[in-house]
Amino acid sequence: MLRADTSEVVRFEIIRTLKRVSFWVAALLLPMIIVGYVTVVSMIGSGADDALGERATLAGMRLGVWDEAGRIEPELLREQGVTVLVSEAAGRRAVADGVLDVAYIIPENLEVRIYFESSGVDFLTDYRARVDEWLHASTLAGLTPDQQMILTQAYEVESINLTDVNVHRAMGDLIAPLMGLVVFYALICIFGNRLTASTIEEKENRISEMLLTACSARSLIVGKMIALILLGFLQVAILAVPVLLAFMLLQDNPLEGVLGALGGVEFGLGTVFASLVLLLLSYILFTGLSMFIGTLVPTAKEVGAYSGIVMIGVILPIFFIGEYLATEPSALANFLTFFPLSAPISLFARLALGTIPLWQFWLATGVVALFAVIFIFLTIRTFQLGLMEFSRKLQFKEIIGGKQ
Repeated sequence: MLRADTSEVVRFEIIRTLKRVSFWVAALLLPMIIVGYVTVVSMIGSGADDALGERATLAGMRLGVWDEAGRIEPELLREQGVTVLVSEAAGRRAVADGVLDVAYIIPENLEVRIYFESSGVDFLTDYRARVDEWLHASTLAGLTPDQQMILTQAYEVESINLTDVNVHRAMGDLIAPLMGLVVFYALICIFGNRLTASTIEEKENRISEMLLTACSARSLIVGKMIALILLGFLQVAILAVPVLLAFMLLQDNPLEGVLGALGGVEFGLGTVFASLVLLLLSYILFTGLSMFIGTLVPTAKEVGAYSGIVMIGVILPIFFIGEYLATEPSALANFLTFFPLSAPISLFARLALGTIPLWQFWLATGVVALFAVIFIFLTIRTFQLGLMEFSRKLQFKEIIGGKQ
């Protein structure tokens, strides 16, 4: 149970933030843009796709072919209403006179030439596809059924894994950490600046001085941290729900295919639990570090340099993602796994890929938790020492040494 003064700070911070127009603009602007875009695309996209499809497949165009060596089956051309030409010159003349839209010339040496008159959008038209289709179909017609199956790769292949692996469980063990990674990344991208700015704003406006008349510095910092964590998850939910609804409005709903594919996936309780614990601890770590930066500097202008360094450390594993693919990760992968800033993304990635032993995962997660506690402690201490220091930065030896 939270102390009464901590609960009051949580309530105050959440209500104050939810009353701000800027919070709702930041939370709803992107979803509204996505919903609007998806709605417009769903209304006009199908007609445009049909038109482009017809253009790309030469539907409705008058075609002619001169096949010098007779490689293409005449019956195939007749079925498609293609005019059989007597020479290359006749085909070129027919296009120039407007009798044909496209003339295909297939000489003995297979140096195919295609005549057409430009309409300004020919980059959308695949003229070659039709002659490839004719030659491919005619060649297959002269082969045995087995040869046709080999060339078209129509034969069936069954892969049998002799290792006792539950494929559906393996997919669940991959998806759960990836979902945690996406949520964590969304949290730090969407709500990251707010975490640092909240403490600085109160220092500059002297709001913290008024709050401290009703609660301790520890209760104030812990309460603000809990409120900011809850608000971060709320903002991600506000972003996700409209986007999912927008996709459901699409005529060709991509979510149906995704949900169908996930129908047989089994989510292991251990992996889901590990992903949730890592997500929560990682966000507490990032929140504590961001608020520590906010208490360390006197004004918002000086935050940029510190925040940039933190973000580089957090996303560093993305640039070395190949290091996590090996069964035996390199020294660099292990370092990024245990370095506090890069640990969250590293752990999510290695947990999803199955390249981290269970003991190593929980040990590295313990490191994340330890540094989360350290940053919370440093935030409280820096906040206490800097209550009256609005014009200068605190020195690290002051924070460690306990100068009051």
